[in-house]
Amino acid sequence: MKQSVRFEPAGLEEPVYPGDTLLDVALAARIALEHECGGNCACTTCHVIISGGAEYLTPPEQVELDRLEEAEARCSQSRLACQAIIRLTAEEFTISAFIAGETAATAQKEC
Repeated sequence: MKQSVRFEPAGLEEPVYPGDTLLDVALAARIALEHECGGNCACTTCHVIISGGAEYLTPPEQVELDRLEEAEARCSQSRLACQAIIRLTAEEFTISAFIAGETAATAQKEC
């Protein structure tokens, strides 16, 4: 039973557990994902673009959507890693998350 998130462009895949945020997973795996506000939805530095498996995450709340208005290279698949919570809905799944902070131009290609 494989439940994981794949972080791009690093190409690293890490196991996930229900209730974890994408930021929790990245930090546990020592993936460099900025989070200036400490994961409190007060900035956009943990902006990621979900290119697959969005259905395995909780939907964004209005406070996240409002904050994402400020994100560079934002698109319809944008999430804040500190707010995207893993929910278990299948025995096997992989969520693909592109770290938008790498470069805005590259991130925009993922949208």
